[in-house]
Amino acid sequence: MWLAQGWTQAQLERRQLVEKGVTVVASMRNDDSGKPIDNALIAWADQAGLMVKIDRNSDWGNPFETPADGSRDEVCDNYANHYLPYKPSLLKKIGNLKGKVLVCWCHPLRCHGDHLAELANVHGD
Repeated sequence: MWLAQGWTQAQLERRQLVEKGVTVVASMRNDDSGKPIDNALIAWADQAGLMVKIDRNSDWGNPFETPADGSRDEVCDNYANHYLPYKPSLLKKIGNLKGKVLVCWCHPLRCHGDHLAELANVHGD
């Protein structure tokens, strides 16, 4: 039934994790055919009040950009090692990300959201 409603197996697996209180990352990007990659998961999370945008238009956004500031790995590492640790206003809100769908443009490629999800899952309320 869910697959018939536009859910992919990967989206269903992440939804189940969120329903257990685990933070996951989703993509706002379209696939090669123009169809949103994680549309069903994002719509469900938004309706459930569990969606948090973490792109550059949000407080959670990564200020390091590819390719100007380095490779994908470098900008993700810089966010984790040289930005977030020095941003107490965000660190004190990590617990608010627990059990949420973090929405950015990168997933399924490496994303700073992976680091945020890891922190929320370890240190969340």
